[in-house]
Amino acid sequence: MFSGVAVAALCAASPAIAQEKTKPTTAQDAAKSGDDGRFGGEIIVTATKRAENVQSIPAAVTALGEESLKSAGIVDPTRIGMAVPGVRIGFSGTEARVAIRGARTNNVGPQAQQVVGVFNDGAYVATVGQVMAAYLDVNRIEVLRGPQGTLYGRNTFAGAINIISNEPKFDRISGNAQVTYGDYNRIRGEAALNLPISDTFAIRISALGEKHDGYIINTFLDGPSDDLRNENVQIGRITAKWKPSSSFDATIRYTKYNRDINNDGPYGYTQIGCYQNLGDPSTATGLSATSVYRSGHCFRPGPDSAASTGPTGASKVTDVSPYNISRDGPSRGLAKGDDVNLQFNYDFGPATVSFIGAYNKYRSLSYYDPDYSDGYHYGQYGQDSLNNFFAGYDNDQKSYSTELRVASNGETRFKWLIGGYYFRQSSINDFGYLANGKYTRYNTNIRDSFVSESKAVFANGSFQLIEGLRVSGGIRYNNDSQKLIGGANGGGGNKVLWKAGLEYVPAPDILLYANVSTGYRVGGVNGAQLVAAGAPAVFGPETVTAYEAGFKTQLFDRTLTLNGSLFVNRYRNMQAQSFVSACLDPNNPASCIASEFTSNGGEINSKGAEIEFNWRPGKSFFANGSVSLLDAKFGNYLVSRLNGLGNYQGRQDVTRTNAQIIAAGGTPGLQLRGWRPALAPTLSATLTTGYVFDIDDDNSITPMAQIYYSNKYWSYDYNLPGSDQSAFAKLDLRLTWRNKAKGLTVEGFVENVTNKAVLVRSVIFKPDEANFPTASIQANYGDPRIWGVRVGVSF
Repeated sequence: MFSGVAVAALCAASPAIAQEKTKPTTAQDAAKSGDDGRFGGEIIVTATKRAENVQSIPAAVTALGEESLKSAGIVDPTRIGMAVPGVRIGFSGTEARVAIRGARTNNVGPQAQQVVGVFNDGAYVATVGQVMAAYLDVNRIEVLRGPQGTLYGRNTFAGAINIISNEPKFDRISGNAQVTYGDYNRIRGEAALNLPISDTFAIRISALGEKHDGYIINTFLDGPSDDLRNENVQIGRITAKWKPSSSFDATIRYTKYNRDINNDGPYGYTQIGCYQNLGDPSTATGLSATSVYRSGHCFRPGPDSAASTGPTGASKVTDVSPYNISRDGPSRGLAKGDDVNLQFNYDFGPATVSFIGAYNKYRSLSYYDPDYSDGYHYGQYGQDSLNNFFAGYDNDQKSYSTELRVASNGETRFKWLIGGYYFRQSSINDFGYLANGKYTRYNTNIRDSFVSESKAVFANGSFQLIEGLRVSGGIRYNNDSQKLIGGANGGGGNKVLWKAGLEYVPAPDILLYANVSTGYRVGGVNGAQLVAAGAPAVFGPETVTAYEAGFKTQLFDRTLTLNGSLFVNRYRNMQAQSFVSACLDPNNPASCIASEFTSNGGEINSKGAEIEFNWRPGKSFFANGSVSLLDAKFGNYLVSRLNGLGNYQGRQDVTRTNAQIIAAGGTPGLQLRGWRPALAPTLSATLTTGYVFDIDDDNSITPMAQIYYSNKYWSYDYNLPGSDQSAFAKLDLRLTWRNKAKGLTVEGFVENVTNKAVLVRSVIFKPDEANFPTASIQANYGDPRIWGVRVGVSF
């Protein structure tokens, strides 16, 4: 397929294609001219840490400029997968679970690390909770697929996402504002004002606020006050830029973030089924080799539940649908952040020195109804949903990072870049319960306090062998550590990452490339309560060796952009999410609950192909789309066993004790070999198409449709019936009126037109049950159908 496309591209090359187009010298110059690669113009990115046309980068990079972001309705990360091939954004509660090319983020919390690195204006975003922040005054988003270790370091194991905000401009006072009104009483306002103070100094002020009722209706209380997945967020940013000469500029940003919502749970907000082991007294463990699957909430409190353990607190209402539930316990998702980002660039002729320094302070609180019902499971302890044994957790962290780079200038035969990097994060994680409906930390001396540190030096370069043929390479030395204060040190050590590549330009606007690279995600330590319950104290890093070959073309007088890539990724020593029964308060037996920990599971092998295109044959019709094929499967991969499953498919033995299994030469645990990792459909595709109808010189109307298709995938690493999402298609519709002379825009939109409930994340683990072990499926669904009207003005 790729050979045929490459031949067709070469045959289609013509003198018209070869015409040179003046490109902006920097990414911000591109933004100033309004260029957007998906709407017919060039888009300049800094994915390789130098300003380049995205079509000249020999790697799988998708760039979304301001127009692309608006047309796709991307106001937060949850919809990036609608526009980028091979990317799935799962989420639960306030935490993102990004997946690319078979690698996925499972664990959350201060000790967990992401598989896809997210960077705000060049600074690493340390936790998955911060990833879910709404986007404010964004210039572009760059999505790099595949490991990016030599340039970005640790935790860009599966790729990197760069979110770049707008900078101040010196030419004139300008700005924009827009207001969105929609169902669920949605109101969203955002604005930006550019103020040139002088020819060399300018300030940009931007702000965003949004509120809406919950998309998940909770029928326990009348009205929307207890509905889940509501929104209440405020973000503000002030940016100052100083450019005293053509060779030096400095930019500083301060961003403040606040979000306070009804949380829909860190693992999911509804229980959709479970596997139960009814026991067998004839076995060594008293467990049966078989299990029984039950749909719905398997340990719903009360005498009507087969799994009930207590006579009180009976639930009354069964969940009607993924968007209609009943919960009597309060929930909350609170996040507050302060960011400072300082950058400067100095061009001294043959090279440019660049510096990024960032400081982040972030606090979060997450609690929810842990029995997922309008009853209470532990009524036998004299507790209720306002006075319970466990509600959630809170986190307080600080991080800062610095990066210094020197990069060569100009289109020389040898292009090079060298740099150094330092990162440090300290965080405190606590668990808590509800006392009279108020979140209260456990009164113990056990507090999980983590310190993570990373140091690196790196170098990248490319050399032109002959006209049109370049070789490239990179190397990075990382030194990483994570420690639990008063506990173990782990996850550290030294790591050398490398990349080698070849790129060939047989004709103008045609690029062929091949790369091999390595990446890794750091290891770490588990919390004290988890270690006391039997979890390993430390877990090691996971690694990947990735092979990629691809092409990038612009055809038919640059009206069609067609890019494709083939890849093979070999992931080793992958980290796994497992669960143990941990006592959060040693003095309270009722506080012993199933809690997650991290261990090293094993292998994932992934291969596939991706194609994306952007076609604009004239000034009216446009179409963008992509197709992603993915074959990702576990190799040898062990996690802690789930007693509720029994000896499911021969993947674990629960009828013998661990000692008996080891004595027989086996290894206790659940074997995932041959299963597919979470959020890894074999086929997914996107298509966005529209037509600009010009009413007159100033006014136009643009109808647009956006379609996303995915075949079946699993929402969790355990491929158990009940956790699968069947094939589906989602449709969004938009209609936009624009007046260019006055800078006015009015847009009406409907997202998820067919109101499809899509399973975006589940977790399967073992809640404590006195009667019999249970492996419960706790699930999270994407948003229902929503509509709205957006009015905007720019000047």
